[in-house]
Amino acid sequence: MYDEAETDEWTPPTEAEMKILQSRQERSDEISRRLGNYMLQGYRMLDALCEVCGTIMMQPRNGEDFCVACTEMESEISKDDHAISEEAALSTKKEQEERKKANASGEV
Repeated sequence: MYDEAETDEWTPPTEAEMKILQSRQERSDEISRRLGNYMLQGYRMLDALCEVCGTIMMQPRNGEDFCVACTEMESEISKDDHAISEEAALSTKKEQEERKKANASGEV
């Protein structure tokens, strides 16, 4: 069961959480842009999703299905990408734990 007191209080996202959200939105926008560019080049958008990441699959004229996100975006990922960086995720987790402690002790 859950504690209703915890769910009633909304706290704004931390700076680390905002960076993660912004990074995810930028990645989503870039994938959408690339999907559109491929369609303009004659690629077909399929009614299937990538089993790995859930992005819409594309098909060039030669018929080989591919995922834009997995084939192009993953190769461009850097260690500073807050959406998937382990270091950024750990930083966010630490920040959340500190916020919970502060809320519990009434320091907020």
